[in-house]
Amino acid sequence: MDALVQLVRALEGLGDPARRIEALARAWRASAPACSAWMLSLLTGRRPRRLVNPEDLLPESARAAGMAPWLFEDCIRRSGDIAEVIALTCRQEAGVTGEIPLERWMENEFPIMRALPPGERASRLMEWRRRAPREHLLILNQLACGTFRLAAARNELAAALRQVLGVPAPLLAWRLMQDWTPSADFWRALGDPAGGDVELTRIPETSVPMEIRLNDLAEENADNWQAFWVPRGESAQLIRRRGGTLLWRMEEQDWMICPDELEAAARNLPDRTVLLGVVENGEAAKPARKNTSRKPADETDIRFIAMDILEWKGEDTRLSPFADRRMQLDQSLGGAGALTPQAAIPASGWNELTMAHRQSRARGYRGLDLRRRQDGGEWFRCLADPLVFHCVLTSYRQESWSEEAELTFAVWDGRGLVPVAAAPMRLEDGDGQALAGWLNSHFRERFGPVRTVDAQLVFELACEDVRPAPRRKAGLELVHARVVARAAIPASRASRVEDLAGFLPRRSPQ
Repeated sequence: MDALVQLVRALEGLGDPARRIEALARAWRASAPACSAWMLSLLTGRRPRRLVNPEDLLPESARAAGMAPWLFEDCIRRSGDIAEVIALTCRQEAGVTGEIPLERWMENEFPIMRALPPGERASRLMEWRRRAPREHLLILNQLACGTFRLAAARNELAAALRQVLGVPAPLLAWRLMQDWTPSADFWRALGDPAGGDVELTRIPETSVPMEIRLNDLAEENADNWQAFWVPRGESAQLIRRRGGTLLWRMEEQDWMICPDELEAAARNLPDRTVLLGVVENGEAAKPARKNTSRKPADETDIRFIAMDILEWKGEDTRLSPFADRRMQLDQSLGGAGALTPQAAIPASGWNELTMAHRQSRARGYRGLDLRRRQDGGEWFRCLADPLVFHCVLTSYRQESWSEEAELTFAVWDGRGLVPVAAAPMRLEDGDGQALAGWLNSHFRERFGPVRTVDAQLVFELACEDVRPAPRRKAGLELVHARVVARAAIPASRASRVEDLAGFLPRRSPQ
């Protein structure tokens, strides 16, 4: 229990992701396997169901604290958390037993309390003050009342687990998406480097395309190159092993549910085959979780566009000539449906490719991919010119440890502003110093490290694409947005949601 208490204190006082990852790793290293498993369960949101209604605790808690009910209720209104008020005002009884391990509370004490009639649970909770140190009471009260919250990003958890357990990210993500119960055996199995699922979840390393301009290859013989349209979507690997199909999201470092239509199309591939490609309309897909309902393929409308073969029948093909891999891809996949090859560009020279590059965004693509026919890994990408919008600065976030601020930008939707992008900017030198002075003088409200400002400044934001974002008020967001310059126009003339919506992706023609 001490490890969880110290972890809560550490995470609440740290903003630097690297230091938060180190705090998580330190807590797991210092804990027994069962305690580590329960901490992981709480950090991933698998907290127990509420045992006690906080309102039922008011009379007995005020009596135990020696306070008048009205004074106790006033403390709760000011604090906002009855569990915290109980922990701070409760008179510590003599004979506290000392630390009780977290796993004992979760596996023994909480089930016993759940078995009691609802009317007796509040008394049971108040008895815990005789058995637990004061610093443990806050977390125990929050767990019992269902108010326990511990913020830890998924990428922070994954990085800390990799440090402690030494297993790769795909294997960790796969094991965590299964049905599991916190226990010492589970924690040991989570870090087992030789489990039966190691080969199933092995992800081949891939090269990253080098961004260039077409002029950089003007002196090359165009006949030695193959050109393809770059689809709009999320980079992924389609893995066919043991008669099943898996989708690994390379950017999110997580698994994705494979829709039925794509699963059926992938059955034509030989076993032990891995394809590199893009999941189109991937924002409609759900992360792979056992408690996630599977949508029919016609609802999710997901298509995998294969760009390369990484493994074929268990053999590594990454160093073989690209022309041979592409021929195998065309022969194995159809030209339509849920599993298709990347669309080729029938161009005979650089002039035609230049024209195709200019038309790529109008055709619904991100740009051009260029692959040398007889080379194994050389891969170049020429993206379409960036989109530029005029966005209003509405808030910023700056941690005390960072010299960089994250600025939030919005566009008009009706008569109000809705956020569509966040972009980093240094405030320590040059134009950043002038902006920092303006931010301080036009500060409006503060929400933790986030501060809202007067909606007056307009900036030009360049972005690679516009994609749907159902969780945002605008329903969309800018991809890889960056600040270009200050726009000398009033906020009322900034871009509108309708301007951005015109660039939302449509199904790429194949």
